[in-house]
Amino acid sequence: MSTLYTGNGLNNPLQITIPSDGDAKPAASVNAALEGLMDKITSSQLPAFDAAVDYPLFPRSVARAQNLIAAAPQSASNRAPYTPGWGWEGAWIQTNVGAADYLDVPLLLPHGSVLTLLQIYLKGSNLPGVHAAMPATKPQVRAFRIDETLGIASVTPITSLTTDPETVVANYEAAHVITISGLSVSIDNTIYRYSVRVIGETGANSQTGLELCGILATCTVNLMDSGAS
Repeated sequence: MSTLYTGNGLNNPLQITIPSDGDAKPAASVNAALEGLMDKITSSQLPAFDAAVDYPLFPRSVARAQNLIAAAPQSASNRAPYTPGWGWEGAWIQTNVGAADYLDVPLLLPHGSVLTLLQIYLKGSNLPGVHAAMPATKPQVRAFRIDETLGIASVTPITSLTTDPETVVANYEAAHVITISGLSVSIDNTIYRYSVRVIGETGANSQTGLELCGILATCTVNLMDSGAS
């Protein structure tokens, strides 16, 4: 008796077994291949006319460069703690070292993905050789999740506060990276936005000219955003 089979979208076979002439010919030998093919089609099918359904994808890791121009300098006073870079210089340059002023850089991450790695690229100075020694307080970075559905922004850290690892002046003033790894942050763009806070150098031996050069965010993508979020 025939059976209607609609396919199992959760089963995404990488291969199916096709019977050959020498094989026995029970219905199961043919049905297994047909069911696998239908499962593959169902798993790969775009949602039809339903903006609330996200398209499942085979999980893969992707890295995305972030838009530094959208960063917002923050200061406790009316100082200008950071200014945009020029030419090939960093996107932002620290111009005041009197306090731990910072930059908030929006993170644009795929909805439904899992953030696994952040890499923040810096140069300790746009004029190499200005530091007589390492600054007492080196740059630090931290990522946040912001929930604005409550009427006022509710800010939650999603990473630890991570300090610039460089200890040698020449390496610090050259391009280098602050890495925040081992993350597993589920991204939900329906109610949250995300940002990285970059806190500049301060204290003894600190100098203006710290450059923020770039931010890379690596995520595991599990679905294609339907557009509803």
